[in-house]
Amino acid sequence: ITEYFLKRRQLISAFVLIDIRHDPQPIDLQFMEWLGENSIPFGIIFTKADKLKPNAINRQVEGYLKTMTDGAWEEAPVHFVTSSLKATGRDEILEYIGQINSDFFSHQG
Repeated sequence: ITEYFLKRRQLISAFVLIDIRHDPQPIDLQFMEWLGENSIPFGIIFTKADKLKPNAINRQVEGYLKTMTDGAWEEAPVHFVTSSLKATGRDEILEYIGQINSDFFSHQG
């Protein structure tokens, strides 16, 4: 997968899917660090939010982002909380994709 990310010219942004029920996994953190080191823009999509209560969702997201900013990151990447079951976060992600595409194509002029 790293070759794809390094060689895909049309790549504007990637998304890393993270199950919100789990604490940060070293393999995910290492992959995101690799994306950053290679200047590949990305966002985090926390999935399965329907499996937790609102307070637990907030705790998990805050804890995850804190782990990142306590480590290699100065600031956390853009992130979304989603549930495919309830379509939570769908509109926000689509709006974000639309905005980054618009920004990209306006600079291609």
